[in-house]
Amino acid sequence: FGVLREAADHYERKMGKRLLGKGVAACWDFDEPRITERVSLGTVLTEGTRLEEGHHGNARAFIPGENGYVRTSVSLNSLGSNFTISCWLKLADLGHDQRIFRYMRVEGGRFVFEPPAEGEPLTVSLPTGRFVHVAGVLDAGKGKAWLYVDGEALVSVPVTAAGIRHEMVTFGQVPGSNPPDFAVDDFVFWNRALPAAEITALVEAGRGVLKRMVRSPRWKVCVLRAIGRAAHNVGLMGDMFNPWYHESTAMSADIPRWNVVLSRADQKAFAAFENRRIRDGINGYCTSDRRTVDVALNGSSAQARMELVCPGTGREGQGRAFIVDMGGIEADTMRGKFLFEPPEWHPFMPQLLVAKLAGDVGPRVSSPRLCSVTLNGRFEGVYLVRRVGDGLDYYSPVGQRGWQDHLRSLPFTRAEVLAEFDEMACELLPVLLADRTGALNSVEWRHLIAEQRKDTVRALEGREAEPVRGMVGLVRDYVTGHVLKGENPAPEYVVSDLDLSRSSIRGVSVSYRSLTPSILSDDGEVVRPVDACAEAQLAAIFTQGEHAVSNILEFTVIPQKHRLPLVCLDARQRMGSDFRVPCVLGMIGEDETKVEHRVYGRVRLRGNTSLAKARKKYFSIRLDTPDSLLGIRKTGYIMLTSGWRDPTMMHDKLSYDVFKSFSSPGKPRIATTSRMVELVVDGRYRGVYIMSDRIDAELLGLRSAAEGGERDVLYKSGKGYSNVKPYVQKWPDRMAGERWEPLRELMALIDDSTPAEFAAKAGKALDIDNVIDFEILVNFTNNAEGGRNWAFVARGGAGGDRFYFLPWDFDMTFRRGRWNVNALQRRLRADLPGYRGRLTARYRELRKGVLSEESLMARIAGLEALLADAMRRNRKCWDLPERKEFHANV
Repeated sequence: FGVLREAADHYERKMGKRLLGKGVAACWDFDEPRITERVSLGTVLTEGTRLEEGHHGNARAFIPGENGYVRTSVSLNSLGSNFTISCWLKLADLGHDQRIFRYMRVEGGRFVFEPPAEGEPLTVSLPTGRFVHVAGVLDAGKGKAWLYVDGEALVSVPVTAAGIRHEMVTFGQVPGSNPPDFAVDDFVFWNRALPAAEITALVEAGRGVLKRMVRSPRWKVCVLRAIGRAAHNVGLMGDMFNPWYHESTAMSADIPRWNVVLSRADQKAFAAFENRRIRDGINGYCTSDRRTVDVALNGSSAQARMELVCPGTGREGQGRAFIVDMGGIEADTMRGKFLFEPPEWHPFMPQLLVAKLAGDVGPRVSSPRLCSVTLNGRFEGVYLVRRVGDGLDYYSPVGQRGWQDHLRSLPFTRAEVLAEFDEMACELLPVLLADRTGALNSVEWRHLIAEQRKDTVRALEGREAEPVRGMVGLVRDYVTGHVLKGENPAPEYVVSDLDLSRSSIRGVSVSYRSLTPSILSDDGEVVRPVDACAEAQLAAIFTQGEHAVSNILEFTVIPQKHRLPLVCLDARQRMGSDFRVPCVLGMIGEDETKVEHRVYGRVRLRGNTSLAKARKKYFSIRLDTPDSLLGIRKTGYIMLTSGWRDPTMMHDKLSYDVFKSFSSPGKPRIATTSRMVELVVDGRYRGVYIMSDRIDAELLGLRSAAEGGERDVLYKSGKGYSNVKPYVQKWPDRMAGERWEPLRELMALIDDSTPAEFAAKAGKALDIDNVIDFEILVNFTNNAEGGRNWAFVARGGAGGDRFYFLPWDFDMTFRRGRWNVNALQRRLRADLPGYRGRLTARYRELRKGVLSEESLMARIAGLEALLADAMRRNRKCWDLPERKEFHANV
């Protein structure tokens, strides 16, 4: 099996090199359910799409209304400044505005190719209902771009200053775009400008690019893959008749036994989801509908919510994973969410090994574990189960997720680790072989475990030479602040006693002596200061025979009146911006010492510039059940903003609160409600964050058309204020239909109306008082992005029946700069009689009240006092330089 796999991989790499040599930077033929990029062989994630017949072989079709996407690991930088993009494209109609990928879209009934250069976009009207060959060419050397349709150059434009964006290629849905509805086949990036003759040859060829250009290695890959599948099936058939491989071995093993009872409707719903996932090769993060099921664990039974899940790892569509949510169960062994995955999806043996070894020297470890699962009493298979977000999946003194780092940190010698691995393999291999319904046969299981043993050996090679350090050195490196923190969230956030119960570890005696006895005693008892945090030091002495070493550990003890709430976010999985992963959100209030309030949800990274540049990431959490947290309104979405460009961490909150204080009876000024918090993510302290709700229809009280809210709309701006293109429709939900006419009418009033028309209609279309207040906010805070980007514009709900604006993204504020104006402000100044006078009068009124020197300084001083203690921890956590000293920036 290894030889077949390696030979097929060799010829796939050879295909990629040959394509690259012929000028192909990236190629997706979409012929197989599992999409592969043929040059770099990078991971491709897909959801909301299906496999269908294409122009050459198969194509990938985006299911209407399902927000489908194909996310690749190919960077646009691979194109260079001279390139060609060719593909076969089938559109259902041109009336639906949608995104194909970064440089191609459908807009206003036309197909648009907008190359990354200064110049007009190229637009044509494409035939619909059939596959059409489209090729966009950019030749920066000649300063020209062309758009070919079915081999004919229909339009060209001069261009200058070509420049490629640094981002990964994504087809279909991205945040802010409309649901896609098209099919694509043979999508190819060429790193050169193809001449007309070569484009015509692409159209007239009877085969796809891959079959034409790399026929020999592609044929060898197909043969080797076919032989591999045949060998796999032969192995499975042999296992079916082997009397030693029987499910009773797994059922009687010393592992947890879960039984899930599904109704016939549950089985049909889950089967339909699973069949579609495998048939179309879906491997992006997605879940089925949740169903209420009965669950039994080792005899204890309860009701729970169950959903199938595709975890978004890019793996083959074999086996199925699911989540069982038992959050309401009182029994400790069954409380929370549990994720069940086929063990072959992970390096399961090293993960189980690390959990076992960590449990031998540390706290009780509950996951991951191997278990057997039955559905309606019928054996379903052997699964790897882990509790989602409830404590560490396995103990990590260094706070890193990779099992290699965990393994290197544990105080075990290389020989002990490998002996434990072999013992576990002997115990678990019969259990795994008993699962005859699994994706692997017995030979493949043995090969997989052998490969994982080699990976374990390689992981241990990175550790220091053990004879030099000995067991005393291993134990000293292992005992860190995270090992002794006990029930505290993190060593940087100590609010209760430490856990100094380990008097010996692996034959090494451990004793402790406090270097700050007024705060921390020798037995770990913590005496919290009243007002400000205090640094506590603890000496740990490790002795074995006559050999003794010590280690000085530092802890930050939080005062009795800790001023900021603590938010603990546990996900225990790799997070990305493309999909959400299950998480638990816990809170410690100002006067509490333990997490008292827990809510479940799903989390992803969010942001634009921060995703690429900031170490301190943003998080978006979608709660399973709407809740009111820390005084924020009851909502289903929580935002955690890092303020990575704001050294005072108060720009956003100060701006939102000031705008809300502009309110008067009958004239609300709406903004998000925010709280300053300290954040711990997966047991690691991450500093000061802003926790808030989000701007949505629920905040504004917008209604759907069915509820009588025909005029209620909400849009978010991305850039500019000259046309509709930069905006995203937030309400109504785009799944319910697009509603761009209100915004187009407003844009036409601003951009195209005569002065008389504007003066007559502006007051009816816009809440002028809100516009004035918003202009004052943007310019008083000098929002560096506010002049061109008034983030949210809405109509209806609490804000009234005219368009009004809401603030968002005010971290780049309170700087020196020019006055910020945009097209709307220029029209108001020029053509609305009395606007300048109203603006001046309102500003003078606010300067006597909420914008007065005294009021503003009181707000700033209050935030400074609130944040001062926590900002010291934030600065230490992110290793910020002295120039970012908090009080100086305030």
